[in-house]
Amino acid sequence: MKGQNQLVSLEEAEDIKAKVDAELSPDLRKLLRANNLVLTINSIDALDPADNRHAAFGAVALDPHFAEELAEEELLDDMVSLTNEETGIHNHIFVSTKIGVRHGPRVKVAIDPPDSFNPLSDSASIGFDGTLKAGNISGDLQRKVTEFIALNHQALMDYWETKIGTAELMRRLRPIP
Repeated sequence: MKGQNQLVSLEEAEDIKAKVDAELSPDLRKLLRANNLVLTINSIDALDPADNRHAAFGAVALDPHFAEELAEEELLDDMVSLTNEETGIHNHIFVSTKIGVRHGPRVKVAIDPPDSFNPLSDSASIGFDGTLKAGNISGDLQRKVTEFIALNHQALMDYWETKIGTAELMRRLRPIP
């Protein structure tokens, strides 16, 4: 065992992780996988030094492969659905605030079916800068959504920043021609 303030090599840390992982029950492994969690190794130095309950062998963290999926699911907490009448786009658009999410401003676009009010349906996400963040979308639809975002950028940003409510957002939105 290393003394205080001595670092272990990456190889030694991986060996420790493998030993801890081998001790996990099959049920616990299944639970971790089902919740998209992985075992990680953290330095004791990263923990609160005032806490004498240091756990030297690691912590549970979100698997980075699922971080984008989680960001998409977080959008559901505070979201408004927009139809063709509000946007000028055949596909429904979902707009959220920043509350409880770990990503920058974006909108979701219903893909299949295009008129879905369910943000969990097949969709794509486009950042306020027009870049595709998640999902698949045609170039024409992405162009239209980007045009809608540009036309309504200030209102969308004010809603994202929670400076205005849904009623004010709806009043300020203009559909694309």
